[in-house]
Amino acid sequence: MAEEDAKAEILDKVEKLYSAVNRIRFYREVAMDDKISDLLTEAEKLRTEMKLSEQEVEKLADDLDEFYISGSSSYGDLDPISHWVNVVYGRLSKP
Repeated sequence: MAEEDAKAEILDKVEKLYSAVNRIRFYREVAMDDKISDLLTEAEKLRTEMKLSEQEVEKLADDLDEFYISGSSSYGDLDPISHWVNVVYGRLSKP
């Protein structure tokens, strides 16, 4: 049960990170830079907690965008959000 609880918590953080990254991208696109600062802080906090690099965060967001738009996943039968939950869980489980 501990693994399921941990993965549920990670899933929540992955979804929050994805939301923050998408809002950052949107605000940059429409030149509303004043809205970005708090989102950048939130995204950085989540990224650090989940031990992801900046490049991995962009890949995560791109993977989820692709999945939600086209329904395709580059992770076989696994959807991208499950893939990233497993990646983060593996990193956080290491001593």
